[in-house]
Amino acid sequence: IEEMYYGFRNDFPGGLTLTQFQNLFPDLNHGVATANLVFRVLDEDKSDKLGFKEFLQAIDLVGAR
Repeated sequence: IEEMYYGFRNDFPGGLTLTQFQNLFPDLNHGVATANLVFRVLDEDKSDKLGFKEFLQAIDLVGAR
């Protein structure tokens, strides 16, 4: 997890935006509304960006490997 954290921080220093999220999880984009909904649900602090914790939740939720 530590390695993932440093990679996330390096790749998305300000957090993961909706567009970046859609690019990372293209399967959700078959229905753009689905990607938007998942992003909004995970964006707990309503910052319009996902932090590392929220990113880990996305990975767990969509089953990305």
